[in-house]
Amino acid sequence: NYMYHNNFYHASSKKAAGLDNPDQRITADIAEFSKQAASLFGHSFTPILNFVMSLQEVSKDIGLGRPLVMFGWNVALNMLFAAITPSAAPMISREQALEGDFRAAHTRLIAHAEEVAFLEGGTTEHGILNLRLDSLVDTQSWHSLRKVAKDLADQFYKYQSMMTGGVFIHIPFLMTGALSDAERISAFRSTEELMLRCGTAFTEILLIGRKLDELAGYTHRIMCLFKAFNHPAEEPNSNGGDGQPKLESIEFEDLSVSAPEPDGSQRLLLKNLKLSVRKGSNVLVTGPNGAGKTSMFRVLAGLWPATTGAVRAPKGDV
Repeated sequence: NYMYHNNFYHASSKKAAGLDNPDQRITADIAEFSKQAASLFGHSFTPILNFVMSLQEVSKDIGLGRPLVMFGWNVALNMLFAAITPSAAPMISREQALEGDFRAAHTRLIAHAEEVAFLEGGTTEHGILNLRLDSLVDTQSWHSLRKVAKDLADQFYKYQSMMTGGVFIHIPFLMTGALSDAERISAFRSTEELMLRCGTAFTEILLIGRKLDELAGYTHRIMCLFKAFNHPAEEPNSNGGDGQPKLESIEFEDLSVSAPEPDGSQRLLLKNLKLSVRKGSNVLVTGPNGAGKTSMFRVLAGLWPATTGAVRAPKGDV
């Protein structure tokens, strides 16, 4: 949908609505999303299968009670760590946005290289690029420190799972007196191997949430892009269908046009314009800068919506 209904224009002109750098979203963000999604499948199906099969085998030796209690403890601890550690989604989304800003500054410099060189603006552009780069590096450094705490929590969670397994499974198994020493050791080694596989698979299943958190950062940026593509600006009304007479003029009916500002507000350019331009006639539109001349034609072309009023034009003849 990017090249249909002027979506490329709408996507690049909606920074005020939170859609920054669509080129970054289409190239880098979608590629990273695809990698994360493919990795998620490989790290979710296999652990789930291993966990179910290992739990089924170990339940034949020690039942389901102790393993389920142990896994319930791990779930509670995982939820606690998820609540106190920083989420990766906002960090990834922010880093991708800053990377897009840095790339956009380079693209703008390349596109206007002659003008910048002619006006000796190299020093100014150098400052802009350094500012964007410093913002990106500082943000990545801060996020790296926050990710260290998250990684430490993950490592602690993995090792405490092994200790929990020793308390809930190994010690009660070794203290049973129903078996001889040789039978107890033989059965223990067999059960221990199954529990290690089962516990490792269960830990990987719980850590899937971390991968989903990372995937959410890219998903948010891509969904904003898709929403922009699915809401193109409306085209001006036209006559000539369903038995109606074909319109022979361009009609501006009480048209008001506002320009979007960087802060999200609207600046009124035209107010209650009434104008009829018949086919074959010539009209000269004049006015100072910012009077709304170009904005009027943007509404006529369907690039901007009208604030109030309407534009009616012959379909295909404008």
